[in-house]
Amino acid sequence: MSRLDFLRYPPSAGLSPFIQCYWRLQGSLPAGQNITEWLHPEGGSGIIFNLGDPLIFNGRHTPASCLIGGPMRHSLRLTLSGRIDAWGVRFRPGGAYGFFTRPLRDLLGQQASSEGLVLHFPGGALAEQLYHQADAGGGLALLERELAPRLLSSPDSPGSFRRALQCLLLHRGRLPIARLPSAVGLSQRQLERQFALWLGLSPKEYGRLLRVAHVRERLKAGDGRRLTELAHESGYYDQAHFIHDFRRVVGMTPGQYRLRPRAQPLYR
Repeated sequence: MSRLDFLRYPPSAGLSPFIQCYWRLQGSLPAGQNITEWLHPEGGSGIIFNLGDPLIFNGRHTPASCLIGGPMRHSLRLTLSGRIDAWGVRFRPGGAYGFFTRPLRDLLGQQASSEGLVLHFPGGALAEQLYHQADAGGGLALLERELAPRLLSSPDSPGSFRRALQCLLLHRGRLPIARLPSAVGLSQRQLERQFALWLGLSPKEYGRLLRVAHVRERLKAGDGRRLTELAHESGYYDQAHFIHDFRRVVGMTPGQYRLRPRAQPLYR
């Protein structure tokens, strides 16, 4: 009999501007059985410490014990099998630069070993220490001790970037991107550079993720309204454009997503 336990833990107050949550996934599956989870993009990035059997992302085995998950433009298929034991750190959109200390655009779409991607970060050794923790409290304390010096000593993101990010969040991506630079006092090129550095996505890409995420969340909640209504609510006035964007991000049409088997998402 298989069982999967997935728990989220909040960060300390000092690290909450950077970290959305920590998470722990544990369980086991009989030989020959696997479970597929979909990790949907929302602008954040993360770290996975894998203490169990290799994780499979989009059909590719990733045997490293410490993995970096960069910002994503498309949903990611995660296949779980065998012994499952993993810790994770989920950074907020715009909150990871202090950890990576490199443009987040360099990590776009990455699901790779931390070795060589993050300087002076003992990812493998930290995974080994997590393996020997007796309980969740010990694991959380270990992660906080390791991450706090890196994040708390990092430079603040520019106020213009934070305002632009907040503006897109408040409008759920519906604000016309052409209006964003003047709203925060930057040129389009300056804004694009800030987003590439701090977020890893362009303002247009991030806005698309927010619009699609709103529809996806409504469908996941069982909203029975017609798709045209949900599309208009999310700023789409052309049905073909809406379906194209949804499929581009999620990998299936809104109608297919509505009919999918329900599963517990890991990141959202």
